[in-house]
Amino acid sequence: MQDNPARYKKTRSKPMAPKAIPKTPMPATSAPAKIVPKQRADNRAKPRKSAVNVSINSELAAEAKAAGINLSATLEAALNAELKSVRTAKWQEDNRGAIESINTYVEKHGLPLAKYRTW
Repeated sequence: MQDNPARYKKTRSKPMAPKAIPKTPMPATSAPAKIVPKQRADNRAKPRKSAVNVSINSELAAEAKAAGINLSATLEAALNAELKSVRTAKWQEDNRGAIESINTYVEKHGLPLAKYRTW
């Protein structure tokens, strides 16, 4: 059986023109567009910053400025670290009874499911 070269011939001689997209008017709204705050990667809104007055040693402030240290960022990082330790201490105090209870249980009965440990 022979191959027919006419069978592979292009059927269109002209290129196709793109279809026109009809222009539809935007619906009129009575309310202005809502401004949405910038979102973080974890979908929480970026926290707002507050202007506060802080008194520090003027020589220390001048030295930090000369070194290019951002006082706002440094204070924010220090506050975050301090608040983390305060929250941890509060959580431990609030849960002291449960912690003592589980420690007493483990001392008396051993770890739950210890027989399934492979190490």
